[in-house]
Amino acid sequence: MDVNLLSILRLEKQDGRCSFSDSFSSIHWYYKLTITEGPATVSYIKNQNVEGAGYDSGEFDIRSDGSLIINNVSVEHEIKFTVYEYETDQESLARHDIDLITYIRPNPPFPVVDGCDIQSGICYIQWRHGSSITCRIQDARPAMSLTWLASTVKGDIQLNNITIFTHNTNTWTSVLTVTEPLMHSSYLSLLLCKAADTLNLLVHSEALVLVHNKGKETSQVNTTEVAVARNERIELPCIDGHHRLLVWEIISTEDNVSTPVIVDVDTANTTYVISREYELREGNLIISDAQLRHEGIYMCTYTQVLWKVSSH
Repeated sequence: MDVNLLSILRLEKQDGRCSFSDSFSSIHWYYKLTITEGPATVSYIKNQNVEGAGYDSGEFDIRSDGSLIINNVSVEHEIKFTVYEYETDQESLARHDIDLITYIRPNPPFPVVDGCDIQSGICYIQWRHGSSITCRIQDARPAMSLTWLASTVKGDIQLNNITIFTHNTNTWTSVLTVTEPLMHSSYLSLLLCKAADTLNLLVHSEALVLVHNKGKETSQVNTTEVAVARNERIELPCIDGHHRLLVWEIISTEDNVSTPVIVDVDTANTTYVISREYELREGNLIISDAQLRHEGIYMCTYTQVLWKVSSH
């Protein structure tokens, strides 16, 4: 019987849980040894004592159910263990080979996109031609491959999956870069950086990135001047109908620099409010208490379900 045994490198003690017959009389674990090379590393006679060089050294112990205990797990234990199970009659012998895998959770336990606020739930990037977007998993064991995907109305489309791995002492850092994030959209593109988390080590395995093309002139811009008294509430309209992706930004009249105030990804039910002075309601921007600092040009860029892109 083959058993996959999973252990955690950073724990001081870890049980290698296995299921043996209730009628076993003794269990014999071999580490870096075979049954022909000498006594077992650690043995357990049912209802009696644990014995063996591995037990005497303090490296191993055995539970009453026959499971192996490794008192201080390290990468040296990432090897095939062999255990022999004797039945009560001492003549029935069962052999089990166990592959032990040590792992280290990355820190933080999710993909990180360079230059993004990891607490916001969605990353917003103003992109210009010639720049790149990089995603990484830091200090993980085993190494995790990454994939950049573009989320479209027709499904996820792969952009790049050629991960670069950097080996540290006991861990790997995975890095993946995309240089053309807007291959499937002109102005706004929703990307996913997805980690191959086969051992379920991550809190979440995807990073959500909304890419805003700032190097392309918007083809449809309608400008409307709106006056509002101080301390009054104002609602700026953006779209009649349902949007998929939406960005509200304010453009300074002094230096023409744009600053995002609200980013919304409707398909993921995710809204990122950069400033609490603003609210979003059905695509419209709301300022509850208008002040002089709110003066400027507000631009709304959005994609509808059919990928129609407009700005106001």
